[in-house]
Amino acid sequence: VDGVAQVHDLHVWQIGALDAAVSAHVLVRPNFDCHAVGAELRTLLAQRHHLEHATLQLDHSDGPADIVDRHCIDSHGPVHSTPEPTVKAAGADLR
Repeated sequence: VDGVAQVHDLHVWQIGALDAAVSAHVLVRPNFDCHAVGAELRTLLAQRHHLEHATLQLDHSDGPADIVDRHCIDSHGPVHSTPEPTVKAAGADLR
């Protein structure tokens, strides 16, 4: 999902015979609306994975240094980071 910088503390569990739940901590890239990103993630989880009970903690990231060096150093689980998007135009890197 555009705007997602990192996901960690991801947990999925069965809460009934036909129901499952998911929780996660999601870092959102600067200049993205964390509410819109959360809504898109919840829609994706429901449509693709039938996970309609989602508890997501969304926080803004200050950027790559925040993601790697400071934010949630002890995240209590694997950290999943997406590469920072890069657009090349006329030999220049635009982020």
